[in-house]
Amino acid sequence: MVSKIIMLLCMLPVLPIIYVMLANETKPKKNIILGVTLPYEARQDKGIGRICKCYRKNLLLSGTILLMLGLLSAAIPSFSIFMTCILTWLDLVIAVPIFLYISAHKKIRRLKQENLWYSERADMKIAEVKPVSAPLKKLSAGWFIPPIVISLIPVVIALFQPDNAAKWWTILGYACNAMMVLVFGLLHRLIYRQGMESVDENTDLTIALTRIRRYQWSKCWLWISYLTALFSIGFWLTLENPIALLLITLIYTFLLLAAAVRTEFTTRRAQEQLTADSGKLLYKDEDKHWIYGMFYCNPNDRHFIVNNRIGLGTSVNIAKLPGKILMFFSAVILLILPFIGGWCMVEEFTPIRAALTENTLLIEHIGTAFQAKTDDITDVELWNTLPDYHKIVGTSMEHLLKGKFRLTGMYDCRLYLDPQNSPFLKLELKDGSIVIIGSSDDSVMQIYHRLW
Repeated sequence: MVSKIIMLLCMLPVLPIIYVMLANETKPKKNIILGVTLPYEARQDKGIGRICKCYRKNLLLSGTILLMLGLLSAAIPSFSIFMTCILTWLDLVIAVPIFLYISAHKKIRRLKQENLWYSERADMKIAEVKPVSAPLKKLSAGWFIPPIVISLIPVVIALFQPDNAAKWWTILGYACNAMMVLVFGLLHRLIYRQGMESVDENTDLTIALTRIRRYQWSKCWLWISYLTALFSIGFWLTLENPIALLLITLIYTFLLLAAAVRTEFTTRRAQEQLTADSGKLLYKDEDKHWIYGMFYCNPNDRHFIVNNRIGLGTSVNIAKLPGKILMFFSAVILLILPFIGGWCMVEEFTPIRAALTENTLLIEHIGTAFQAKTDDITDVELWNTLPDYHKIVGTSMEHLLKGKFRLTGMYDCRLYLDPQNSPFLKLELKDGSIVIIGSSDDSVMQIYHRLW
């Protein structure tokens, strides 16, 4: 149940974020509406307004339906079936608004062609701009040192803790957080390698737009770095308390999304205000390099990563081989998401079989999950119920517990069982480890009597 809550609270915000951002594309920024560059007079055209209105209406309708479907998935009792549904839902949340966006984009592009709404210098390139006001300063990398140090504290403390079954897994978790903070610190420098934010020949406007993007980009990564460092500390402090850990994770996720969304829309509002009167004379038009207004493809651009035309984000140049590879793998990942849930269904509903040969105890579940020599078993105890538990590493579903778990108020152990199918055998081994096994048939009782 806890895992379902975490997945829902992490997945559901994706829908409003995507839909609000794509609805925001109907507001002109840098002469662009829904990925199409338009002159000032065209942006006032009633036909453009009707397309945008219909697009927003379709977004709202589809988003409402998908939100209801996402909420209804919480009623599915089986975690693996729930996971299959929610991952399929996530694909739809991404695909449906993109389809609506492309459809509206093509309609506006058609209007642009019919009315010849093109700049006289569509391929205008702004030469390197000399600042005419304040210089474009970089955010010092020193601001990222404190969060990196903070995120390393749990790693250092964990290294000096006594050895136990979960020690190196927890260290790996802490180290991942620290590595993320380091990567965030490096990513903030990426923006300074990108080109200037030119819209027309107004150099003051170019500098203002560039300064806003760089400042908001750096601020976003700085916020995320500090939040991740604090989350690492919270993760360390609440590791023994699953409820507190869940709460910390949800707060971190919410603040992370809030920081990213806030800086994105702050940037968009500034771009909208600064370029409200642009496009009356000469202006920059790069539509031919943006497939459906979303995918950048320019073989003459040496850059692999480029700024999105509006907002804060970046895109890859799919005219380059690395860009093609990245887009291919991104598409593959999205397509296989439902199959991950399908694999979880196979895991959950494959029976667990326990067998005892002359000198070996075997637990089979999609292959051999566990085996032990009978001579290594020092004690056997029959349980009709399981105490409270939480997962350290492994699989935890309604019909399957497999991996390392911590039994509340007791000890760490390995579990290989269906929690809905008692009884269970608690085995103590010569090396001091504890294993609790179960079976989908009545073989547990037979094995107990033979071992006893």
